[in-house]
Amino acid sequence: MPTFLLTVFGVSTLTSLARFVQIDRALISPLSSNPEQFKLIKTIVDMAHGLGIEALAEGVETEDTINKLRMLGVNYVQGYAFSKPMNIVDLQGFLVRKSA
Repeated sequence: MPTFLLTVFGVSTLTSLARFVQIDRALISPLSSNPEQFKLIKTIVDMAHGLGIEALAEGVETEDTINKLRMLGVNYVQGYAFSKPMNIVDLQGFLVRKSA
C-alpha cells in the first residue's frame, strides 16, 4: 500500500478552510510508470474539489506529466517542467521572455 503526504496551505484558524491541497512530488514522480497512481491522485483531487479547494502538484518535471495532471483535474503545477529555481532578476527576465 503506497504512503502519501498531503500538505495543506492557507489555514489561518481551525475554522477556516485551506485554499490548496499540495500533492507531494513523491506521488507525482511515479505517475508515468504506475497506473495505480492515477487512482490515488484522482481521489486526492476529487477530495479537494469536493471541499471547495484547489489541488496543486509539486515536483512536475515533464510535459507528459503536466498533461496527465490536467486530465486528472489538478488546478496548478510547479516544478522543473517550467524552470529550475531562480533569483528575482532571472525571474523578471524569464517572465518577460514568456510573455513575448
